[in-house]
This record gives sequence, structure tokens and C-alpha cells, in this order.
Amino acid sequence: MTVSKTRMGQTRYTKFMTLPAERVLVPDAPKFEKRWSSRLFETGGLEAFPTVEDFYEVSIACFSGLALDMLYETLEGRSAPHCAGPDSARLAAGWRKALQYS
Repeated sequence: MTVSKTRMGQTRYTKFMTLPAERVLVPDAPKFEKRWSSRLFETGGLEAFPTVEDFYEVSIACFSGLALDMLYETLEGRSAPHCAGPDSARLAAGWRKALQYS
């Protein structure tokens, strides 16, 4: 089943394809996301797509000390679901926790 054959899939596809190119995606698997998103945008006929940065590199650049420790402790306490929505929520929870200590 392709993305365009489901209503929910079409909504997600449309939202992703209309992201402004100046947005930055911050996944924990940037090589995969770069490859996937570039193929998706090329297939959709779009040349510009969001920048993809590594979650861990961005985290190290933004947090230090106890805040960074709490970020990693939060991630370690939650299993990686390997599903976009829940995995994004797990990463966001790590950043939320780190912000409490920065």
C-alpha cells in the first residue's frame, strides 16, 4: 500500500511535502532520513527540502553537564519504538527533561 492510498498517509505526506525548506529535521538516524526525504521530495518534484541534522550532535551543541545527562537518562529509560511518531515523542521527552536542567 502506498502513502497516497490511505487518508491518514496522504495527510502526513501532504504535511511533510509542504514543510518549508528552511526547517530543520533532527532525527536520531540522519543518514536514513536524508536518503528517505531526498527521494521523497525528488519523487514529488521538489528540489528544496528541509535540512537534516543529527539529534545527538544537536543535543551536545545545545546541552551540557547535568542537562545532557538527564537527556540521555530519559532516552535510556524508554525503548526506541522504531516508529516515527512514538520515536519522535521519545526524543522530545529527552529534550524536555534536559531543558528542566539547563
